[in-house]
Amino acid sequence: MTSYIFDQNNKIYNCSYCLTDQTLGSIKKNKFLINPKLWNFEILHCGHIICKNCFTENDHLIDKCGLCRQDTKVYEMKLFHGINYNKSWKTLSQWFEEFNGSVIRVSIKNWKPNKQSFSGIYACIRDKSLLKIKSERQRLQKIKEKKAKEQSILNSKIQKELKRITPKRKLYKGEYEKLLIQAEKNVKENTGSFKCQKCSKTIPAKHKHNHLQKCL
Repeated sequence: MTSYIFDQNNKIYNCSYCLTDQTLGSIKKNKFLINPKLWNFEILHCGHIICKNCFTENDHLIDKCGLCRQDTKVYEMKLFHGINYNKSWKTLSQWFEEFNGSVIRVSIKNWKPNKQSFSGIYACIRDKSLLKIKSERQRLQKIKEKKAKEQSILNSKIQKELKRITPKRKLYKGEYEKLLIQAEKNVKENTGSFKCQKCSKTIPAKHKHNHLQKCL
């Protein structure tokens, strides 16, 4: 269990205010949600998290992180002008929303993971999310390839069986379709294993008929 987004080993996060356990909702339909406003957690500048409900209801009361007690408010830092105390943010989504126009012009792919800035925190979540998406897509691709291979083998067996049962004469209209259905049925009946009710032996399904004739 963790409530710190830099923990690489945990996928479940705990809100330090309501103690709700959830996964970090930065992925939907196996795609990375670019805007943090769409995530189910608010990310504080210290790297700790708070669920949307707690932050929405208590935004005006939350001045310090519930875990590390660091101030939640982060002020804008202007080059050559120091800190701008008139502009501040408490969460990653607030900061991101403020600079949404700039984000479009500056590729978020270039942000490097770190613990010192909102862009670094965002990059950390981005990388973890994309890694998870890649892993899931690879898993689905393997399943797809396995099914395609199994179907190819099945089709090959059906064609072989169709060739075996097709009479060596001109076929009548509609006869080919019936033979194809019969070939598919024969192949499926001969696939897998069969347990004999008489002798309790488990044998390949393709030997089912021969075994039943010989089994006493």
